[in-house]
Amino acid sequence: MIKSLLKIAVLVVIGVLVYNYFFGDPDEKATSEKVFNEIKDVGVAVKDFVKDEHQRIKDGKYKKVISKIDDTLTGIEAKIKNMDKETVEEYKNLRRESKRLEGELKDLKEDSSDELSKEERKSIESKLKDLLEKTNDFIKENVKEEE
Repeated sequence: MIKSLLKIAVLVVIGVLVYNYFFGDPDEKATSEKVFNEIKDVGVAVKDFVKDEHQRIKDGKYKKVISKIDDTLTGIEAKIKNMDKETVEEYKNLRRESKRLEGELKDLKEDSSDELSKEERKSIESKLKDLLEKTNDFIKENVKEEE
């Protein structure tokens, strides 16, 4: 319901802007033109942001985080060997997930396309956040107890 009202409100605002741009007095035309130019500037800024984010991924932005996770997991590996099989298997799953995500980022880095879609970026960030949470929970539950 609210979504529909917002869509209608946006359409009304766009309609008024277009009407004023073509049929309004000089002040209304100037205001409409200013709004359209600002909207265009926002669109350009979003496009630049997406390109910059894609370049950061190609430059290894997320690889550093995955590397830190790998370092942490490697650091606790000696402590885990003395634990039960379930804990060791959970550790191995975290390592596999880390390597899989690292492979995805490598494939993305080698991709020849210039832009990273919003869905791809959100997917990577979501997987990375999930891996960080799982690693943190694993450390809290298994490693801290042993120290």
